[in-house]
Amino acid sequence: MDLNELFESKTIPIGVSIIVIAYLIGYQLFIASTIIRFLTPTAGLLFFFTGILVGMMKHDEIEQSIVAAGITSASGSIAITLITYIIVSMNDTYGYSQFLNIGPSVMDLLIFIVVGAIGGVIGYYIIREIFSQKTREHHF
Repeated sequence: MDLNELFESKTIPIGVSIIVIAYLIGYQLFIASTIIRFLTPTAGLLFFFTGILVGMMKHDEIEQSIVAAGITSASGSIAITLITYIIVSMNDTYGYSQFLNIGPSVMDLLIFIVVGAIGGVIGYYIIREIFSQKTREHHF
């Protein structure tokens, strides 16, 4: 596994962009119903499906899929934590104290990284299965 190749591709920025955009859309939808904390099981699904997409994009080696999905999940977790802090700080004069209640805990971040990496493994096997079926169709 070549880490330079992993970071030179656009896979990780695309994955982080998906997480951030989906978070912002979800945050706006949930804020309308007075639910502030989006980092719940819904966010776990977001990281899982983003991990699947990243695993499908990085399908050369399974290690590459796992590492790319893990890095994407970690970067996405940090990005949405910062975005949450900025949004809360702009909307509330006591935002700095409320951030502790809104931001994800370290356990949330670790769970999101693991869930994203599991999604990367599943994405790797999905794309492998698609390619193997196409290969079998051409042999008949």
